[in-house]
Amino acid sequence: MLTGMPEVSDRKYSSSSAANHALANAVGNAIGYTYRRAKKIVILVIGLTVGLLGLIMLVTPGPGIVMLVTALAILATEFVWARVWLKRLKQGAADGVRKTRGIFGRRKVGPAAADHARESDGKGGRL
Repeated sequence: MLTGMPEVSDRKYSSSSAANHALANAVGNAIGYTYRRAKKIVILVIGLTVGLLGLIMLVTPGPGIVMLVTALAILATEFVWARVWLKRLKQGAADGVRKTRGIFGRRKVGPAAADHARESDGKGGRL
């Protein structure tokens, strides 16, 4: 042993190591919590900004409804209430499509539609 150096017991070393480990865990948890909160705030700000632009575009030229749906999708990445609203919106849109197809039926598109029109026309000519 060197003279003039204080003795360091193994017990002090292990308790110090455990304290450092606990401190590192606490700091890591705090950083993780801060990161999650900051991410939530950034998503909130971006979603609200896109939503505000969508509201403005409802009265001015622009894709207002698309922007509002996009804002809701952005907010739904972090907020449960936005997920619920987005799910209701999707369900409502699907119901609307089903009702519209029920009223108008499925229309044929493309060459098959032209062939069908010629057959129903009775003349066999072009439309």
